[in-house]
Amino acid sequence: MVLVIDDEAALREVIEEILELSAIRCLSAANGQEGLQLFIENQSIIDVVLLDMQMPVMSGGDTLRELRKVNTTVEIVLMSGYPEGSTMEKFRPDHHLSYLEKPFTLEKLTMKIEGLLRKRGA
Repeated sequence: MVLVIDDEAALREVIEEILELSAIRCLSAANGQEGLQLFIENQSIIDVVLLDMQMPVMSGGDTLRELRKVNTTVEIVLMSGYPEGSTMEKFRPDHHLSYLEKPFTLEKLTMKIEGLLRKRGA
């Protein structure tokens, strides 16, 4: 199960469709606050969180910090149009954190998620 947290409705829908074509189930949230609540309610079945860094209501960074208070080992993929180094440096060391640069291809998305699901044995 993947939780997609992104304020862009069209992007959330495309990600869900792509993952569902690979038989990966999804939940989605339009902002960090909504995503955090969904995670709290469903954390036992969520394997990976796809998290946009630039969102209204609660930023991606704030959402990440709150998610880590709930679960320190869920795999979280930060999505951003900014360079990986500047984004990831803020959250080191976190061994269950990775990065996906926007815009990404269908192949990059599915490879990233499938790799993390294999890592978790899901």
